[in-house]
Amino acid sequence: VATVGGFGFMVWMYQIIAGPPGPPA
Repeated sequence: VATVGGFGFMVWMYQIIAGPPGPPA
């Protein structure tokens, strides 16, 4: 759960930094 949560958070931060939402990973 911790790993998935960390990955999800990393993707979420990337979405905010990148700007437009990319394909769901």
